[in-house]
Amino acid sequence: GNDTAWNQLFVRAQNLANNPTANANNYWTMQGLNPDGTRNLSLPVLLDVDNLIDYMLIIFYTGGYDSGISRFLGDDKANNWYGIYNRVAADQGFQFFIHDNEHSLGAESNYHGTQFIDRTGPFNNGNQSVYAQFNPQYLHQDLLSHPEYRQRVIDKVQEYFFNGGPMTPAASVARMQERIGQVEAAIIAEAADELVHTAWAAS
Repeated sequence: GNDTAWNQLFVRAQNLANNPTANANNYWTMQGLNPDGTRNLSLPVLLDVDNLIDYMLIIFYTGGYDSGISRFLGDDKANNWYGIYNRVAADQGFQFFIHDNEHSLGAESNYHGTQFIDRTGPFNNGNQSVYAQFNPQYLHQDLLSHPEYRQRVIDKVQEYFFNGGPMTPAASVARMQERIGQVEAAIIAEAADELVHTAWAAS
């Protein structure tokens, strides 16, 4: 692979953040769009807005502090994230994936929840303009300078966190109960196997 498309996205995002008025159209250009929102086939699609927002909302919701940008690294270095891009087709923006997000939902912290773990940022501790540290969190922060992106974030929050959306407490509990049903028998079998091995070793 190569980093050509990633560098193009970085430059456009940085220019947008540095001068939101003069470079407002960068937001559309990143998506392969004209300023009126129609597709411009001469432009590659570098940004999948909804995927980025979904990725960030999971980080915010779980309080994940070692994925995307890491609190362990002073909140100014990228860590534990994956992004992929099909540079051949160039018709879908970068897709981001949660990776290694075990430091979340209050795990290994002084809290038994995420109400005190704020990962919304902004994190501007020195590396936000450094290409080598460019990551979904910094991209999100750059895009917040554009009103259309902010509105899309608002729309997604309304969809996911209210009126029975997938991130409401009831929906989250239902997902967990479904997962428990899928793995419970295997966990019981593994625990029984471990007891047998422990008893055998002790005899």
